Amino acid sequence: MKTVYAALIILALSLAAYSNTFKASFHFDDNAQIPYNENIRDLGNLPMFFQGAELSSYDERCRGYRPLLYSSFALNYAISANDTWSYHVLNFVLHFLNSLMVFLVLSVVLKNRIKGDPFAVSLITALVFAVHPIQTDAVTYISGRSALLSAFFCLSSLLCYMLFREGGSKAKYAYAALSPVLFFLGLMSKETAVALLGLVLLYDTLLFLPGRRPGLPKHALYYLPFMGSLLAFLVIRKAVQGFATVPGTGFGVGQYMMSEAGVSLMYVRLMFLPFNLNADYNLPLAQSVDAPVVTSVCALAAFLFLLFRMRESNPVAVFFGAWFLLALAPESSFIPIADTAVEYRMYLPSTGFIAAVALALSGLVTAPRVRKAAVVMVCIIFTSLTFIRNAVWADELSLWGDTVKKSPYSQRAHLNLGCAMLAAGRYKDAGRELEGAVDIAPYNYNGLIYFNLGVCYTKLNETDQAIRAFESSLELDPGDMDAMMKLGELYIVKEDYGNAVTVLSKAAHLRPEYAPVRYSLARAYESTGRLKEALAELEGAYRYAPADFGIVYGLAVMYDENGLKADALSMANMARGLAQDSSQQQMADNFIFGLGK
Repeated sequence: MKTVYAALIILALSLAAYSNTFKASFHFDDNAQIPYNENIRDLGNLPMFFQGAELSSYDERCRGYRPLLYSSFALNYAISANDTWSYHVLNFVLHFLNSLMVFLVLSVVLKNRIKGDPFAVSLITALVFAVHPIQTDAVTYISGRSALLSAFFCLSSLLCYMLFREGGSKAKYAYAALSPVLFFLGLMSKETAVALLGLVLLYDTLLFLPGRRPGLPKHALYYLPFMGSLLAFLVIRKAVQGFATVPGTGFGVGQYMMSEAGVSLMYVRLMFLPFNLNADYNLPLAQSVDAPVVTSVCALAAFLFLLFRMRESNPVAVFFGAWFLLALAPESSFIPIADTAVEYRMYLPSTGFIAAVALALSGLVTAPRVRKAAVVMVCIIFTSLTFIRNAVWADELSLWGDTVKKSPYSQRAHLNLGCAMLAAGRYKDAGRELEGAVDIAPYNYNGLIYFNLGVCYTKLNETDQAIRAFESSLELDPGDMDAMMKLGELYIVKEDYGNAVTVLSKAAHLRPEYAPVRYSLARAYESTGRLKEALAELEGAYRYAPADFGIVYGLAVMYDENGLKADALSMANMARGLAQDSSQQQMADNFIFGLGK
């Protein structure tokens, strides 16, 4: 009954904190993995997510082997396509289940191991975990689901492991069999699930095995299924993706570890004072062993020494303190990752941190009324802050506008805000943000900034600047078909048909099946009097887009200009049948009438 009571309270507070998230838009990596990713639109592709990483994202840089994550996106797409509500519902459900799992795990760990009330400490930890503002990056950001899924399977696996170790249940061997399976599913959601191995060893070393050392070899045998799960995952991932580590970042392990020492202290600050949360901290990498690095390393060393000294006097507190560091280690230690600080990395580690603080405060604050009042106050404050933070995640304009204010030197923030403004029709504002992104680092993002700047200048009828922007985009990304297409169109506007033919010919060579570029190339040829080449390109475009009114009508005109009247009349009649509105129908009728004179 107490568990039901706890679940209802957790659900109520979670709903209060996240009630304004269910209409929030896609953000950042969401776009490459969901609306632009055609592979998730067919449930028949589900088996393919387990066989390779190439279907996981529209953007090659975002591809990874996380088949359960992408399968969940496909299921959401089957429910609501590109309407985000179902994605947010599933994220919320996973967060609620994780909060409940935190309560259950702590209930097992604390039972008969602390002097206070295990139920109260477990519930307080679960509630703070559920409504802490730092979790918004994992819950409200749809792609943060990888952290949610990984944490769910980690917590479930750890709970089963502890129930097996603790015994006293007829289902203990069922728990024993289920735990490694859940660990494997966690790995198939996100690689950070590997932290479970450390948590299992911590639990045994600090809480279960003391007093059972004569039987240590027998107890250690159960680690083999977990190692088998990890080995199976690594072998599968190596086979389908070709590597078992993250892509290179351009900086070394030592530099990353020095940086992460400081970042870990920032995470601690955010746990106590969750203000100025940021979608892109854009923290500089540590360049040398300077005072901030030394301070951070000394602080972490002091914390580790404290845990070591307390290992016998307070093993439960040490377990949760070490949990924080172990769960953070996969992304914040010796494997360099492009972003040095990301809030969703704290999702699973925050459990240990919150539990350790709750245990410490339960010993310091012994008056029941004071303790209840403090818990209520913290929950109200954190729930309010989470609700406010979620409002920032409502759309791209609000999210990246907030990020630019907090990280004015983040090129990514200026780029994303510029793109959001461009989509909203705020072309002058978009141009300002995109120009700011160029000023920070002119050669980043493979021409993406210049491409969007070119679109912005085109909308503002600043043709010369648009041409320079697209030319710069193609210098950085010579194979960008969209940039070629738009640059060719602008050359035609400027009546620079020679350059138009050069650019569009290259584009047509790269993708001959792309009908729009061949149509534009035909226009350029026609403007230079090269009617046969124009006709050939239009016929090529027609083969790939026989139902496009513009192409069919253009082909009719080109047949007429090449003296092929019968073919022109046939195409004109076909165009009339493809007309989408009265103006197109009138164009076809006028042309047919002109042929009949």
